Amino acid sequence: PRSVDRDRLAAELKRCRSEGFAVDPGHLHPGIQAVSAPVLGHDGRVLGALILIGIFHRTRLAAHGRATARAARDLSLALGAPAGGPGSRDRPGGANDA
Repeated sequence: PRSVDRDRLAAELKRCRSEGFAVDPGHLHPGIQAVSAPVLGHDGRVLGALILIGIFHRTRLAAHGRATARAARDLSLALGAPAGGPGSRDRPGGANDA
């Protein structure tokens, strides 16, 4: 196993929380990109994730990440999650804050 750079991991987790999605720009499988966002339940806890995996250019990761986060947020709300989840415009520091 490779060692984990804790500072780099902490920075990446902070970015994921702020933007509302995570990315894999082909690190696990070269040429295959992925973005994911949490799906929340009625109590605001993570039930699972919505993941988009495909062969798309790295320059599209942010756009696909934002779209995946929006879809995960919509699904979460449909499942009864409170507004203001990860990346929400209703949450201070969320992806859509100005």
